[in-house]
Amino acid sequence: MDDITSQSLLSGLPENCPTHTWKSFKQLETAASEVYNKLQENEDNGNQYLVVRGLTNYAIEHFLDDKTILGGIGFRLWYERSVGLMKIIE
Repeated sequence: MDDITSQSLLSGLPENCPTHTWKSFKQLETAASEVYNKLQENEDNGNQYLVVRGLTNYAIEHFLDDKTILGGIGFRLWYERSVGLMKIIE
């Protein structure tokens, strides 16, 4: 974990929760799509979280301002410093 605060943000997540290092919106859209598709295949059962490390302030602002930024995949974002936790939703 990055620090004590990110540990609290990430506590209780499933072991199979994917973790990505921030590179681009497109890369994260692909990762979110994988989580979303697995949820659909399993009738909304299973992991619906995605951990993102290395988020920039620019990226965080765009995620908070534009809920369509992941190609129409719904999400909620919580973050502490540069660590984000996304919940993929319909």
